[in-house]
Amino acid sequence: MLRDQFEKSLEIPTLSDDATLAERHWEAVWPSQSDILGQVVTATQCKLDQQHLKQEIMTMIPRNFDLHLEPDEKHGGFEVYLWPQEQQKNKAMEKTRELAQYIKRLAALSLHAYMIPEEFHVFPKPLSLDKQGKVDSSQLQAAKAELRKRGVPEHLRSIEDGVATVFAGTLSCDVEKIDFETSFFELGGHEGMAEALAAALRVEFNIDLPHTLIGKDATVRVIADYIADDYLKDKQEQHINPYSSTRWWLLALQLVPLVTLYPARRAWQLTFQLWILSRTKFMEDNNNLWGRIMNLMLSIYGAWASVQVIFPIMGILLKWIIIGRHKEGTYPMWGFYHTRWWLVQKIVSLCDLGFFDYCSYGKRLYFRLMGAKIGKGVTLTDVQLGEWDLLDIREGASLSSCICRPFAVEKNSNFYLGRIVVGERSTIGALSIIAPGTEVLPDTYLGANSSSWEQGQLLPQQKVEDSMPEKKDPHWLLFVLLTVPIYGIGWLIALLPWLGPQLAVLWATPAKSSTPLRVILDWYQGSPQVAFAYVAVMAQSLFSPWLFLLWAALIRYLCLALAAHIPQHYASVTEQLNAWRSTIVKTLFDASRLAEINTLLGQHHGARSGVLRLLGTKVGRRVSWPRSGPFIDNYELLDVGDDVTFGYDCHLFTSDDRGSSKITIGNDSVIADQVCLLPGVEIGSEAMLGFGTLTKRGKRYDSGKTYFGRENGDVAESSACGAGLWSVNGGFPRDVDASFGQTDHENINYSEEQADDPSSLEKGNSPASLKRRSDATEKHEHAEHHLSRKERHYVFQPFTTLFLSSFMTILTVFYWNVPAQSSMKLAARIFVEALQPESTLIDPMVVYGLNYATTMALTTTFAVMAIAFVIAAKKTLIGAFKPGVYSRRDSSTYFQRWQLLIAVQKIIRKCYVDQGILSLLTGTHWLVLYYRWLGAKIGKDCALFANGYPGLLLTEADLIEIGDNVAIDDVGIISHVEMRGSTRLDKITIGDRCVLRSGSHILAGAKMENDSCLLEHTLIMPDQIVREGCAMYRRPAKQFYGNRKGSLPKE
Repeated sequence: MLRDQFEKSLEIPTLSDDATLAERHWEAVWPSQSDILGQVVTATQCKLDQQHLKQEIMTMIPRNFDLHLEPDEKHGGFEVYLWPQEQQKNKAMEKTRELAQYIKRLAALSLHAYMIPEEFHVFPKPLSLDKQGKVDSSQLQAAKAELRKRGVPEHLRSIEDGVATVFAGTLSCDVEKIDFETSFFELGGHEGMAEALAAALRVEFNIDLPHTLIGKDATVRVIADYIADDYLKDKQEQHINPYSSTRWWLLALQLVPLVTLYPARRAWQLTFQLWILSRTKFMEDNNNLWGRIMNLMLSIYGAWASVQVIFPIMGILLKWIIIGRHKEGTYPMWGFYHTRWWLVQKIVSLCDLGFFDYCSYGKRLYFRLMGAKIGKGVTLTDVQLGEWDLLDIREGASLSSCICRPFAVEKNSNFYLGRIVVGERSTIGALSIIAPGTEVLPDTYLGANSSSWEQGQLLPQQKVEDSMPEKKDPHWLLFVLLTVPIYGIGWLIALLPWLGPQLAVLWATPAKSSTPLRVILDWYQGSPQVAFAYVAVMAQSLFSPWLFLLWAALIRYLCLALAAHIPQHYASVTEQLNAWRSTIVKTLFDASRLAEINTLLGQHHGARSGVLRLLGTKVGRRVSWPRSGPFIDNYELLDVGDDVTFGYDCHLFTSDDRGSSKITIGNDSVIADQVCLLPGVEIGSEAMLGFGTLTKRGKRYDSGKTYFGRENGDVAESSACGAGLWSVNGGFPRDVDASFGQTDHENINYSEEQADDPSSLEKGNSPASLKRRSDATEKHEHAEHHLSRKERHYVFQPFTTLFLSSFMTILTVFYWNVPAQSSMKLAARIFVEALQPESTLIDPMVVYGLNYATTMALTTTFAVMAIAFVIAAKKTLIGAFKPGVYSRRDSSTYFQRWQLLIAVQKIIRKCYVDQGILSLLTGTHWLVLYYRWLGAKIGKDCALFANGYPGLLLTEADLIEIGDNVAIDDVGIISHVEMRGSTRLDKITIGDRCVLRSGSHILAGAKMENDSCLLEHTLIMPDQIVREGCAMYRRPAKQFYGNRKGSLPKE
């Protein structure tokens, strides 16, 4: 009652929820108490007196401090700014941090509540004043921002910056205009934009924000606090303890794919081939030589076709039987679920796609049968998919030469399965990776050499000039009438080396028989002519690639003679005949055939340059080529200068969807591992493109500079010189002599450009000292020609290198044909001598069973011998790898021995459906034992290359140290860095419980501390240290503050 009377008397207007504290305070002069009720009393709103407030606060602050008041638009009243009149010492600066709380306590005793300021800012440094004695507002705001950064934890500060960037991108404004305390809707957003904001934040931080958070308090600070809480919660999550990787029954089970599945495939193909050959004895054409040749080819390709049909279907069935549908979650390694997952992965990799792989429809059908959701019009080209039930690739998406797998390793030897969504009409480029638990938004263009973690920095998809016509593929009639016959003739010519030795076997007319299978088995197990099969496969591996190369070169020269060079102008290439000419050489001699030639040539760089010249590439002198790569999509649009060095697995894209353009690489350039050059790129002389660099289409990169990384579709960073990227701890790079690991301090190899390198100056080296070292290098190079023979070491001549590589290629083919042919001979002998001579319907299955058993025994024995041979070769040729810088000149024998070891390792790489022995042991203790035998220090319960598809194995195992419970995916642990004329070796240390996900690379000299993580497609530079508990992403690496497991909305 009394309250209602007061309300009527004061006549205070209704206040909104947005009213500030000062606006909620009113004052009035009351009459005598007897007359209060029923009278109207005039109330006025309390007003703040800035001058009075300033005088009161001045009595509370130290004398050597200045004071400034600014209106507080958010809370009402004023904000208080304090700063010392002179620079404070460290101890005094610590006290200023407590000053704000002290003044607040005093203000509460002497001021009304509405007068007390909400914000007190105490700056540790003096602020400059203008002539009128006033402080500049921009300077004040900058100091305020810097002060807040000091008081906010680093992880929260980075998250806030990231959220502000997403706000700016959604609102299409500059990030400087984003106020951290202002709502998204007050900044100009609306409900439609809020949905885009939520999607962008989910992409950037891999977290699904509640709708109430976006709709109510969508400020940068509130959202950042929510993400920070989730980040800290994820860091503190208790991970499941893994099972032991050394249990005897588990080790036995992990040998099943190697011992049983591959021999089943191998034995089936050879048995079925002999059965088809036995049935051709009843054909009339078997009486003439050409008929027998055709029957032999029919049996070979018929058996091959049966494998392409039966085993992919078997892989699909076994997937559903063993594991059913993959389920999201985190699981321990070597447990029941992981073992089932591991078996399915190995079975599917050995069974392969088969005939499904020969057209886009077949690929989509196969993956749908495996459980994936594949929309209409999806294009899949050389894509690595897995855990298919967790894939949702929507209509119109295009994936090319990338990895899209819902599998990832996790902390403490666990693994994570998370759903992946690829939005409509999205494009994923070569060497890119989609991480599990993430979503690629619709219409996203994720270009080459990227990952789904980098979507936040992508610009909207930009089209090339509208006036530029789209590049077209050749008409299908040209393909049928020209490409197919030309390719067929080349295939027949390349078949001649294999066919020649077979003539000795096929020359005689076989005898008629009512039991042809027994007759042919009897001949197979007793005739010395079977040895011609070894000669045939060795001749094919040695000569067929050269014949196909010469055929492709001949076609190219004929095209040049008839119609000159291929035009590079977009409009001209769109003409049908020119479009056909631009693809014919690449169709005839694609990347797989170039790889066959490179396998034969090995490190004979001159011969490899000659091969590319035949195919139309302009290649200079003394170009150094890697063991694998580079990938070139149009040979005639590549111009390489002198003394260029290429790294492993480079991609040189001279064509894209919008046209073709030449790539030019200047003299003395270095193109490091996994670099992607896009059409029209020009690399200046002596430029260096570091590991994993992505260039921008049509851009020129200046001479003498270093570029590395990827950001916003271009290189991430560049500098005047890159010596800091390849420096050696404790001093300058060193040449190492023949004693392997002993430093030759007189042979200092240092570039003059390092004199301007800030990283070198930080190490205490003056520009003058660097210049002296540069002069010493020049003198050393001049004096090198006058070294005596005693100081030099033998260098393999080009012919020796070619011979060693070709010999090991032939030996590898021969070696792995021995268990196949011998198993069949042994099975044939048992069948002929131990079983009844009458023919029965089950004879083919009996032969297959015998062949399968003998193949298992012999193939496994040969696999063990091959591994032992490689280990012994490493110990003999290299001994132990040691840190240092090794010259490619004859001052060290390291490169000679390294070339021999690389050649020897072919015996374990070119086998088991070209996957190699080690790919069937990934994620097991067997692989850990192998690398321990090679010299690596690896802790207990570690999973190496756990996803099952190793791309780059450990090359210098002695320099690798891995702690306990470390989980490593398909990553590059590269303890060598190549420069012009030398290679640097350095140790790599990986701490306990570390995580390295697919596509990541850690370079020489780097270190990962305990519990650290590298997300997909991360690059750790030489000598970089990843701090304990940190998660890193991007190239070069930055710390990641989101949820690395993902939280896609439930379907």
